[in-house]
Amino acid sequence: MNTSKKILSNNLDVKAFQNTQVAQKAPDASIEQLTRGQQLADKLANHVGSWKFLICQSTILAGWVGMNLTPGVPHWDNSPFIMLNLVFSFASAYTAPIVLMSQMKTDSLLINQA
Repeated sequence: MNTSKKILSNNLDVKAFQNTQVAQKAPDASIEQLTRGQQLADKLANHVGSWKFLICQSTILAGWVGMNLTPGVPHWDNSPFIMLNLVFSFASAYTAPIVLMSQMKTDSLLINQA
């Protein structure tokens, strides 16, 4: 058997085990240490990253496009859907920083626990 492969495999197993230990320490951080803004960022990031949110957003998108393409229905946003693009731009402008704030807090907790 190739000993270099075995050593490499063992090193990877040890690193994976250490990463697992660091990840297991993170839930021990108490919620009381978090500010209200951090708690809100976590809640919003969890909501935005859920299947429920994606399904609801896809349904709204399909309804918006469908209603604006249906003949005989008043169209408030004609095809290239400029208003829809504006809505998504606003949503992205606020969602991205919130997710980043939530991620930054998680990374700092993991670094402090290590």
